[in-house]
Amino acid sequence: IGNEDEERLATDIKTLLTESFRVPNARLEECRQALREQARVRIGGAGGGRWTRAELERVIRRHDGYLASSPELDHFVYPTNWSELRSAMAKRHAALIIGQSGTGKTMATRKLYDELRHEVPGLSRVAITLGPEQLRDDTTEPPVLYDIEDPWGRYDFEPKSRPWNDQLALFFGTARPDRMIVATSRLDVAQSAGALETVKPWRIGLEAEH
Repeated sequence: IGNEDEERLATDIKTLLTESFRVPNARLEECRQALREQARVRIGGAGGGRWTRAELERVIRRHDGYLASSPELDHFVYPTNWSELRSAMAKRHAALIIGQSGTGKTMATRKLYDELRHEVPGLSRVAITLGPEQLRDDTTEPPVLYDIEDPWGRYDFEPKSRPWNDQLALFFGTARPDRMIVATSRLDVAQSAGALETVKPWRIGLEAEH
């Protein structure tokens, strides 16, 4: 540290936070400021002047940083068509994971993000829960993965979700490597919405046989 100037030190800290701890770019400055404040109060004598690893980890995690996989993801059982999902994300940067209730669509999305954030430094995840307008108006700094869970309804088709029928395919079509999109839906709900044909190029089935 004694050989570093402020610019090199700032660069090294940024590299540690984004590449080693996977803090998303959108939370990077907020995380850095929080760490700076924690260091400042300990220099002032708080906590006996000691900064424990557990305390540091809490700050990293609070800003969506990554220190270790959750136990659920550590023991994730890959579906047999996982390579199909990864291939779709590599080629089209978007996918609709679709299947019956209980086949693990939400967990698969979490695992996908877990893997992608290792490959794309600074990747953020944004949950889209308020309809197409939220996705259209979002200004999160790339790279970002948009996660749309149950766009047409969780248990049954909800008529207010009809705008997704036309717009989901449009969003999928504009996905790119730094603005990826993953949606998950129950098969019966998507069928009730009458939207399956419009999103056919992006569909990835996840059923019990997988």
